[in-house]
Amino acid sequence: MTVRACVRACVDYRYMACSDVLNELSREGFDKFPSRETETAVLDAVTRAVFDASTDVASLAIKCVSLTLRRGDGTSSERVCRELCGYVSGSG
Repeated sequence: MTVRACVRACVDYRYMACSDVLNELSREGFDKFPSRETETAVLDAVTRAVFDASTDVASLAIKCVSLTLRRGDGTSSERVCRELCGYVSGSG
């Protein structure tokens, strides 16, 4: 539910969803994602939120992306870097 809320129309829902993801990833008890699919879904949602029109949502999403990459299995790092750099350079 939280991941889907990251892309909802209401900015409040997007902010709360990113905040919930950030809180969950920041918990000391959080060790790893339950599955590769869950990690990919979270990473895709927060990567999209990085480019949100709301700077509050985007700043939370940037924190989520870094924590997701640190807590994940590491295979997504290159894909996310390519996607973010492509967007910045105008080809994404």
